[in-house]
Amino acid sequence: MLAIHDDIQEILVKDYNPFNPPLRDLQELDFYGFISFHPVHWNAVQDLIVQNGGFHTIKLFGAPWMLSYISLKYASLLCTKPAFPVVDAEGKSCGSLSPLRILRIPAEPCHKTCSGGFRQLQTLQIKWTIVRTFLDLSEFAQAIRIFVKNLKQNMSDGPAVDRFGDTRNEVQHRMLCLPKPDDPLGFIFNTCDMPGKQIARELDVYRVCWLAARIFTTHVTFPLPCLRPFRENLLPQLQGTISKILDHQANDNGSNESDVLEILLWCTMIGGIAAEDGAPARRLWYAFQLKRLYLSLNIQSWTRMQELMRSFAWVDVGCDNAGYSLWMEAQRVEDYRAPLEEPCVVEIA
Repeated sequence: MLAIHDDIQEILVKDYNPFNPPLRDLQELDFYGFISFHPVHWNAVQDLIVQNGGFHTIKLFGAPWMLSYISLKYASLLCTKPAFPVVDAEGKSCGSLSPLRILRIPAEPCHKTCSGGFRQLQTLQIKWTIVRTFLDLSEFAQAIRIFVKNLKQNMSDGPAVDRFGDTRNEVQHRMLCLPKPDDPLGFIFNTCDMPGKQIARELDVYRVCWLAARIFTTHVTFPLPCLRPFRENLLPQLQGTISKILDHQANDNGSNESDVLEILLWCTMIGGIAAEDGAPARRLWYAFQLKRLYLSLNIQSWTRMQELMRSFAWVDVGCDNAGYSLWMEAQRVEDYRAPLEEPCVVEIA
């Protein structure tokens, strides 16, 4: 395909991932993640498909799967909606089933056994379809934890491996189809009939979840190999939004709503881990905010921190070591104040 080109001047180099994601080579994502795109060629491919009747008219076996898979990588780096729906090798869709149901894993979703996690977004008038998508991410992270416990046995089951890869693609597709924080408010909220101050606050909470989830998915659940420019773009935006929410809470007569603080704690943990190989001042900022948040929530042990992280989205083998390192760093931080960075917008092809 012309859209996938081998330009020696644009070879992507694998960089350091502060997380340690499992299943990097599932469906050869570690290979396809290196493929660069010529946007003109990619647009031409989409135009040709439309002119010939659309995506679902493609008959060549495996071609719809390949196109949808490659479009996921492209959209993941650019934070855009994928050009094509997710299908398996036979061109079939899994519909709207939840990850554990798709995978036929007879486990109760963790998000149903706790009152916290992403379910807390429901208190903010955020549409259920959006909350459901975040819960799908939580559920898929749980599925990874289950899958890797018997990794050798599970990887020997070809159909199960294919189904797991397709489920990963489906969850990533759903996350990429979430409205952006700058989209019209009606795309995000059940009602916009709220005071302006309340809308601004709740939009910031959605924004911080959206940014942290972008980092988490591309580094852990759909791990791409070339992400340093991506982190350099998103981490200052996440930092600025966390700071804004904390400032609003401090100005609201010391408001200390635990649901928002727990959401911020997960987002700060994800951002802090991702900041490991960046500017030391940024990493220190995240460590200090993490400490402020876990003290406000009276979290006194790493075990309790792990429990709370799993109520959102957390893969032990991929996050524990890096998370514990940040936790210990936060223990040592006394105080930190520094001006927020402006996001460096980096275009990634």
